[in-house]
Amino acid sequence: MFKKMPSKQKLGLVINSNMKMDVCGYWKNARLDEIGEVILGQSPPGETYNLEQEGLPFFQGKAEFGDLYPTPIKWCSKPKKIAEPDDVLISVRAPVGPTNLSPSRACIGRGLAAIRPKQGMPSKYLLYALRATVDFLTEKATGSTFEAINGKDLKSHIIPVAPPYGQVRIVEEIEKQFTRLDAGIAALKRAQSNLKRYRAAVLKAACEGRLVESDVTKWKKVQLKEVIGSMKNGIYKPRSSYAERGVACLRMYNIENGKIVWKDIKRMNLSSKEIDEYQLLSGDLLVNRVNSRELVGKSAPILPGIEKCVFESKNIRIRLKHDLADYRFIGFVMSVYGPIHFSRNAQQVVGMASISQSQIGSIELSLPSLIEQKRIVAEVDRRLSVIEELEALYVVNMKRANRLRQAILQSAFMGEQS
Repeated sequence: MFKKMPSKQKLGLVINSNMKMDVCGYWKNARLDEIGEVILGQSPPGETYNLEQEGLPFFQGKAEFGDLYPTPIKWCSKPKKIAEPDDVLISVRAPVGPTNLSPSRACIGRGLAAIRPKQGMPSKYLLYALRATVDFLTEKATGSTFEAINGKDLKSHIIPVAPPYGQVRIVEEIEKQFTRLDAGIAALKRAQSNLKRYRAAVLKAACEGRLVESDVTKWKKVQLKEVIGSMKNGIYKPRSSYAERGVACLRMYNIENGKIVWKDIKRMNLSSKEIDEYQLLSGDLLVNRVNSRELVGKSAPILPGIEKCVFESKNIRIRLKHDLADYRFIGFVMSVYGPIHFSRNAQQVVGMASISQSQIGSIELSLPSLIEQKRIVAEVDRRLSVIEELEALYVVNMKRANRLRQAILQSAFMGEQS
């Protein structure tokens, strides 16, 4: 029949965050400019930017940052301000606080500052100390359009400084703990990937008659249009029709992973006639008709209890012949066969792909009896409910992992300070 569900135990995260530094000696608090040279970035002339790797790598902000080192996207032939290898790079605007190490000599724009440790302080010690105290730094950020921190406030930021002989040991202990934590996170991500594959396998098995006992020889080969009662493209209205208290309008962004996601809802002022014409009812299917080639054709069923709503012009409403097809089962069909079908047939226009009603109707499927469709839907619901429980556990554990990472840093710098 079908393979076993993933185990909940595989989504557990077991990390020991207790750190025993045993770094004795005199700790002190020091201003950032006392323990490092602070170089504020400056944007070079626009004509000196290039993509041909001429000059130095040009880092402008957090967008290029990785876990530890940034990845260059642009280069600069005439840099104004330069970071040296292993300088600590810190984002000083939109957002304030993220850090990386400079992988080489590099040009830095005004969204960054470089901090060059003094007195033999390891660069990673300063990096981790900044990450441990980032909340204090962001409190100094100002700005209504986007937050930024000025050079004076950055230079006066206080860093806990361990004795020189203890700084290397602290870095080693942090990285030992991070190695364990990263192994746990990697296991979580593998489990999440397995859940995605399992979800796809469940839906595919449902559409092929392998999820429950079934005589697939009695399934009928049909095109989707044979079980569709009607299809309609969504409503288009100018921006002036949008209002805070109008009727909810579902856009392409409200279709995710085969479900309607109620977020960032736009509302419209519409007449009663327009609402009647474009309203989504329980049992409808909503299909995205304009999007990137990877996403066009994504769909979701309209479940009971949804707020009165209509749908925008980039979507298509499908109403089925309910005596022939269960809308949830057809939703599974759209999820399994739609991506391949639409990737082959969608029209491409200026970076966007679009599909038509006729292309939707031409999807081929095997259709069991209505009673059997409902039995399959019930089994899919049972299995997917377990998957959703495990996915929720994954989210909880990833949040816990992020908290643990910060806890490791904070505990590392809780030495005896004056």
